[in-house]
Amino acid sequence: MAKERIEVEFCDEKPAAIIWKDGRRFKIKKVLYECENKPKNVRYTVLVGKNEERYLYLTPGGNFIEKT
Repeated sequence: MAKERIEVEFCDEKPAAIIWKDGRRFKIKKVLYECENKPKNVRYTVLVGKNEERYLYLTPGGNFIEKT
């Protein structure tokens, strides 16, 4: 599956929105799961858009999103 580099906005230490390179912003409706991969990687399963489930990766090398 393809990964896209993105920016992430946070609220209360949880991802709240995804911002694409072209400036489009999508609100994260719900964080379903959080999986920490030590030392610094985190994968969230989130709902965006019309209840589309996505994997959101936060890594030291950047933030990525992947369609499930």
